[in-house]
Amino acid sequence: MTEKVNNARLARQLTNSPQDVHIRKELGKILSTEWSQQAMSSLRGELSGFFLYALDHQGEPDLVHSRYEGLLPKLAEISKASISEGEDHLKEMSGEDGIIVVTNHLGLGILTIIDNSQNQFPIPLKEFAGSPVRLAALQLISKELKAPLYEAAVELPEPLLSIQNATNTVTVSVEGQGRTQKLTSDVEGLIDKQPGAVVIMYPEGGTSGKRNMGTPYDLDEFHSGAFVVAARLKLPVLPVCQYLDPNEGLKLYILPPLYPTTSDLESIDRITQDTKSLMQQKLDSLQH
Repeated sequence: MTEKVNNARLARQLTNSPQDVHIRKELGKILSTEWSQQAMSSLRGELSGFFLYALDHQGEPDLVHSRYEGLLPKLAEISKASISEGEDHLKEMSGEDGIIVVTNHLGLGILTIIDNSQNQFPIPLKEFAGSPVRLAALQLISKELKAPLYEAAVELPEPLLSIQNATNTVTVSVEGQGRTQKLTSDVEGLIDKQPGAVVIMYPEGGTSGKRNMGTPYDLDEFHSGAFVVAARLKLPVLPVCQYLDPNEGLKLYILPPLYPTTSDLESIDRITQDTKSLMQQKLDSLQH
């Protein structure tokens, strides 16, 4: 993957396209209370501090990782993160070799966008999303399971790639063939080294409600990669819905785990679409 292609994709993440303008407006509607607005501002401050530190300590991944481990509990506290439903399902996960968590791509990165108009960060963007915020609540799952937490995410250009590598990220190439096979191999190698690892995946591949011009809780089409990985490695899939209550905080709703048994295309497509439908039903119910 060339630096030019990677930088081009990163730049496309945050534009003034109709889709980007739409989802920013829709996400802004969530912040209907003083607390929610202050919380996003506080999260942005913590993320900015982390990235300044990480960029100042390039080449020292252990230091960056330690700072990252300290950051996640702060993000959870600021966002008032909690597991609102389905905690019992985590008990079913005890003793698993590893777990694939599939979750909606709630646009917390957009809500806490980091300003770089003064070039404070050596990144080729005027603003960028602080990726650790995506785990503000999801870390509670790994905490309950007493298991290490990882996230599968698209590979970013340097210097962000070095930060990804230091912060428990399983990177996925931007384009090219064999991406699912490589992801499978990477996750397999990970759980060999870290038994029981919780790996977060976002089957929409982008912010919920962006490409379909919906609300932040209107799921886009699910890609099947996470389910293929789970089936090939015989790992359970745990569907998790994230919801930001503007008064009570960031909430997780954990649905019953799934156990893909075959990776044939028809079976994978069915379980992918069924999972999306179940998650959409839960998200719909939370808005009424």
